[in-house]
Amino acid sequence: MLPTQSSGAGKFSDLDLSRLPSPCFVIDEIKLTENLQILKDIATATDAKILLALKAFSMWSLAPLINDYLAGCCASGLWEAHLAKKYFSGELSSFAPAFKPSEIEDIAALSSHLVFNNLSQHATFADVAHNQGAETGLRVNPQHSEGQTAKYDPSMTGSR
Repeated sequence: MLPTQSSGAGKFSDLDLSRLPSPCFVIDEIKLTENLQILKDIATATDAKILLALKAFSMWSLAPLINDYLAGCCASGLWEAHLAKKYFSGELSSFAPAFKPSEIEDIAALSSHLVFNNLSQHATFADVAHNQGAETGLRVNPQHSEGQTAKYDPSMTGSR
């Protein structure tokens, strides 16, 4: 598992917080690069493609660095797809529990892949996606939970 917290202030111990604008993000670029290299090594060893989930980390100012390590992005809606297309390279896979009919054509035009949440969505929107050049996929709910937090569990009761 990738480390998400340091064991102490480390490189930031001498950081004068009064000199930073508020609010702001402070990123340890060396640590980020180390973690991106781990992901790239995993992708190479497994012949997998690892995508950046923009919902979790949409800091477009780091796109030039991230582009060197990951295969592309995953967007959860039209505005994330626009962000990915503007700043990131590689594949753009879009997935949302539900797509707005008024946005599907634009999302498909921006995306290399559209992943639908159910067969009904696929039947409704697959032709639009294919006409825009996007490949389509279907999310499969394994109905098996590994996570500790129910609200983030796609297999929880009532999940779309």
